[in-house]
Amino acid sequence: MVAGFIAYIALKDWQPGGGASRLPQYSFWMFALGWVVLYGKAIEGGQGRLARAAIVLLAAIFAFYQFGFQKDVLRPVISIITVGAMLFMPDVTMPKPLARIFLIASQAALTIYLLHLPFIKLFDALHLRPHKTGFHLGENVAAWAFSFFGCIAFWLVASSLTRAWRHEVSHSRQLSSAI
Repeated sequence: MVAGFIAYIALKDWQPGGGASRLPQYSFWMFALGWVVLYGKAIEGGQGRLARAAIVLLAAIFAFYQFGFQKDVLRPVISIITVGAMLFMPDVTMPKPLARIFLIASQAALTIYLLHLPFIKLFDALHLRPHKTGFHLGENVAAWAFSFFGCIAFWLVASSLTRAWRHEVSHSRQLSSAI
């Protein structure tokens, strides 16, 4: 989280291609914060409460620094509330079929993060969005759903191919060692 924060400060004015205002490492602290939250949940007793309070405080500092006080107050507040809920709320059990769906989505989270924009561009390239101007909720929800489920399908295919390739490599090594 600290490395992401330092990268944010060091590269704050750099804009690739002359137009982008936000680099991917600006969001790195969110991934690091997730790791810290997972670690914070594992600590028991008084030290755990102190660690969780410190994590919420760090989340508040980083969120307000990244999103700013004047620009948009809702984004840092949502980040802080989410971190607090993840740390202090008990784990929730859910029915197995629903848990399986959430498990697949969480396993595909990095793929969704990396590929959601290309899938939205594909949605537009296929001319599935009839209105090119203005905000149309139905079309934006459709683009989001297309992107979300497209990324999950991509992840399922990629992970299946990877699993099959690993099985094939393992099987060929067993055959070659038997000879």
